[in-house]
Amino acid sequence: MASTRVVRTPLILFVEGPTEGLFLEQIKRVYSGRLAEKKITVGNGNGGSAGSVLLELKKKYLVTGSSETGALVLIDQDKGLDADAEAILQEYPSIKVAFSAPQCLEGLLLDLLGDLLPKGKQTSDRLKKHFQDKYLGSRDQVRKHFKQKREELFPESLLDEKMGSHPILIEVSSFLGLDKS
Repeated sequence: MASTRVVRTPLILFVEGPTEGLFLEQIKRVYSGRLAEKKITVGNGNGGSAGSVLLELKKKYLVTGSSETGALVLIDQDKGLDADAEAILQEYPSIKVAFSAPQCLEGLLLDLLGDLLPKGKQTSDRLKKHFQDKYLGSRDQVRKHFKQKREELFPESLLDEKMGSHPILIEVSSFLGLDKS
């Protein structure tokens, strides 16, 4: 008897840097059971402008794979979209952009933890410093510390609570099809 091969829908979650990638890997891990029919790739660029992040996505995945593969790109709100980003979005309509807010990924993470700085103090640098000092204990080796603490900081119970109410997580959930599960 021949086995049937399950065709999984390919999706790409792409972010500016490795820390953002670790956060999306945590979401992917927590919801892996509900995402079994999807082949989700989490990738990251090397920071920089929105255009450079989208160019990295294009080079790593869209040129070599299917240009029709759906991709959600998380970009820091304080960067916005530049002309290069707009051109790539025109070329690849399957790419959707969500902005980490307020300001950056660390602002998003602090918001999820209920520990945002007051509005007048929400600069990217201050949000990064506050998150790294308070939750990671250090500004050195951020990726290593976040990798070790992400499950503790963002357990399934917190993600479940925020997935239907936080605007950015609603976008991620909708893109992944979690809102239909």
